[in-house]
Amino acid sequence: MNLKIFYLLGFINNYSGGFSAKDGIFQRFSFTEDFEISDHKMAVFKKVVTLCEQLLLETAMENDIRIDYFENQKGSILYSRNIVQLLDNAVKSKSFFIDRNYFLLNEDLFEKFERWDQNSYSYQQRIQFLNGVMDSNASDNTLYFYNDYKKCLLAHSVLCCFADEEDQIIMESFFKTPYVNTIRINKDGHIWSIIKDHS
Repeated sequence: MNLKIFYLLGFINNYSGGFSAKDGIFQRFSFTEDFEISDHKMAVFKKVVTLCEQLLLETAMENDIRIDYFENQKGSILYSRNIVQLLDNAVKSKSFFIDRNYFLLNEDLFEKFERWDQNSYSYQQRIQFLNGVMDSNASDNTLYFYNDYKKCLLAHSVLCCFADEEDQIIMESFFKTPYVNTIRINKDGHIWSIIKDHS
């Protein structure tokens, strides 16, 4: 399976109309942060579009990507039924959709972890997934999951795969609207260095 799929699975955010298999939406993007256009968010958006284009090319599927901008270019929706289909096919035997709309992913998505072989497929699967999660959910060393406890748990599990003695992974839940789970990792640990080395 193409490793870019794991990045895209990690990137998916179901909150507030994010991913929709029914409508062929891969993701809805907001480019604003503190009411200003964020260069970082724009760069992540361009990265995701490029990865989607590369994935379609590498899998010999038609490039059916369509991007609709809204609110005077403050956000966009990335449509691609072929990307949605690739993701659906990738997880069909290992996970499932709810109402053909939302992914419920678990650790069965990955091969058995080979911690000491950074070139192994199982290691790279998790790195790519984690890169997607970081680009979608992170602000510095804290990850935010809005109404997405399952993704939070899977991200926590993947982080634990790379943890060493000096690492701290702190998960908290805030019962407000929206329901928010956070994961914070320390910057002087092994996990943070791996994230930086592979980002």
